[in-house]
Amino acid sequence: MMDGAMAVSDGQAVCIRDHACDIALVSAIRQCDAHWISLDGVGVLPHVDAQHPHPAPGKFTLSLDGVPLADVGPHGQFIHWFAKPTASLQ
Repeated sequence: MMDGAMAVSDGQAVCIRDHACDIALVSAIRQCDAHWISLDGVGVLPHVDAQHPHPAPGKFTLSLDGVPLADVGPHGQFIHWFAKPTASLQ
């Protein structure tokens, strides 16, 4: 048996669905009492962009449970942290 929190990464699948599906995905993750890890381009998740201190086209946003934490290069060229996670994944 494994103890600890479950984390779900959407694998950038959010951008290929419509907004209603995005909401359903996030709702399902939260109902499972899991943490949601997302890596999406600016404009894909407006509620994440709204919390981002400096969203910029061409960068991806790494977020945990809908809270932006870092800018990431589209091919992993860089990661610039601007926040620390407040949720514990343990």
